[in-house]
Amino acid sequence: MLDFLLLPAAIGTVAVFGFLLTRTNPLPLIREGAYQMSLQQLVSFEHAIPGRLDETISVQSVRREDTDGDGENEWVVFYKFDLQNGKSPVKGVIYDSDRGNPPVVFPYQLQVPDRDYLSEGTDPRPPDFDLLEVTSFPDEPQNVNELMVSDTNRISIFRFVQNSEPWDFPRDAPPRYQPIGSFFGDGGVEYDSTTKNVTVVDRNGYERSQLAVRSVYELNPVTNTYWDNFDAAALAAPVISTIDFYEEPPQDIYNTAYPEKIVLAFYASTCNFQDNTLCANDTGWSTDGFLAGNALVEFQNGNAGYFGLPSFSVSDLSVTTLRYFPSLETDPDLLVSGGGRDVVTGEEAQLNLVDITFSVNGRLETVRYEMQLVEGQWKMVRRLEFDSTALDTPVELPSQ
Repeated sequence: MLDFLLLPAAIGTVAVFGFLLTRTNPLPLIREGAYQMSLQQLVSFEHAIPGRLDETISVQSVRREDTDGDGENEWVVFYKFDLQNGKSPVKGVIYDSDRGNPPVVFPYQLQVPDRDYLSEGTDPRPPDFDLLEVTSFPDEPQNVNELMVSDTNRISIFRFVQNSEPWDFPRDAPPRYQPIGSFFGDGGVEYDSTTKNVTVVDRNGYERSQLAVRSVYELNPVTNTYWDNFDAAALAAPVISTIDFYEEPPQDIYNTAYPEKIVLAFYASTCNFQDNTLCANDTGWSTDGFLAGNALVEFQNGNAGYFGLPSFSVSDLSVTTLRYFPSLETDPDLLVSGGGRDVVTGEEAQLNLVDITFSVNGRLETVRYEMQLVEGQWKMVRRLEFDSTALDTPVELPSQ
């Protein structure tokens, strides 16, 4: 008796698996089906695009949300533009019909500074869209939640500002949805709903050793934005910025192939209190495990000043720069011993120099270390003066 249901069920099952396997977004097909079933009498944002722009822009998603606190849902539409295979930028528009009799459906842009885009269409999913309280204006009669558009690498936050009177014709100048912050990090971005802080991770420049610059941006309590006080199109300086491990500190840090990672780990191991700086993680590392030679002797003597530290139990530690010299690792002619080449794996680094600039409680320090491979592990062997080591001359290895 229920045989007539089997065919639609089978078709539906095949369709679901097809969407999952091909990572296809079914919503455009659903919207198109509804549009055709209504005899094309429904408003379709896809069909509202002029034919001459079909190859330039396409609708990624449509959702209904009350974005202005008037109790009525608006249309939140995300468009892909500059269409290409793979990554296409995404912009957003909010359509509202709160003006006119009969009403006018008017577009309000979600536009960040420099006409930048909100996301990149790297998969069928549209960017995340959330309504949440970022700022607070308790004296205003209508304290509307902010709009957050985000993906893995971008966060843009907008605040609704009533830009005209109810009897005026709709307009978007000045913008009805004004950006209060826009963030990008190729290593990720994260919003903390408790502190309102935004953390940005940038991997540029430290890819080989899987390090990154982690910056924390704070909401200005006076302006209720993340912008600079003197440049409304630029973010204010981060309250914290440090080179750090990406994504977490490695467990087997002592056997890393990269000497700069050892130096960063040494300083992280001196943290005694957790905070948002390099001391964000409780690593449990043994500090002397990163040292050999003169550096180990100075550590055993309790000479924290040798390493530019006030003590071996610190907090508020941020690393500004970390420099290393790959040419010392890959050119065996720089080694008097002629070592540094393995017949199976090729060149094997024996020595390097690492410069680190860091601050503890706001006090800036720059230090250079000689690094040596000791029993297969990189060690900090001694501190060097900057004018005492020429990088274009052979470096004598310390005797074992």
